[in-house]
Amino acid sequence: IYAAHSGSDDCARLRDPEARQVELVADEGVEMRLGKIESGHYRCETRGGDIEVSIGIDSACQLSLEAREGGLICPVRLPWSALQERSPQRLKGQLKGGGASIELIAHGGRIYLSGE
Repeated sequence: IYAAHSGSDDCARLRDPEARQVELVADEGVEMRLGKIESGHYRCETRGGDIEVSIGIDSACQLSLEAREGGLICPVRLPWSALQERSPQRLKGQLKGGGASIELIAHGGRIYLSGE
């Protein structure tokens, strides 16, 4: 398990983690680059900052994004195999039938999710 908590002036950053259980919680923001994933659980939460996550375009995962308290989910262009819910504040869907679990929650911030 990899866990990181940032202070009020920092952005938590993580690139290509070896751990398959990851939790990032920050006051100001989170940046995470995952590459190709097919298993594990990845969770990011901010209390006022933005979340930026990039995943490998060939990843198999279940995605759950939620922007609370005035936050927004910015448009996401990924090869969805199933899209259960999509609104400016919530997005739930699967890439390549699921596998890994990605949960992103922003309180008052924006969520940016991209494929690479």
